[in-house]
Amino acid sequence: MSETCGGQLAPELRLDEVDHRAFLGGRELVRVTTALSDVGLADTRWFTPESCARGTRVHAASAAYFTAHKEPKPHAAYKRIARRLEATDLPYFDGLRRFARETGFLCTSK
Repeated sequence: MSETCGGQLAPELRLDEVDHRAFLGGRELVRVTTALSDVGLADTRWFTPESCARGTRVHAASAAYFTAHKEPKPHAAYKRIARRLEATDLPYFDGLRRFARETGFLCTSK
């Protein structure tokens, strides 16, 4: 599945979930973890199975959140999504929600 996202910051962002790649226009973007590792801000040696599982859960919740805005009651959708997360996941998910709210960032499936 591929998604096109937009808003003020990224009017031509395309996400390829199958290959876990992102493109802005025709240019492939560097993954966040790769960029942080390259400049010494993330050391993947310290990643744990738990942190990777949390990332997977938060990523799935984020994808669900960006499609929930199409539902008649988006707040109910948020509650449904948040119930699937563990308590330690919520700060990451709420940070994403704050980013989306403050920037007007939205995604739509294509």
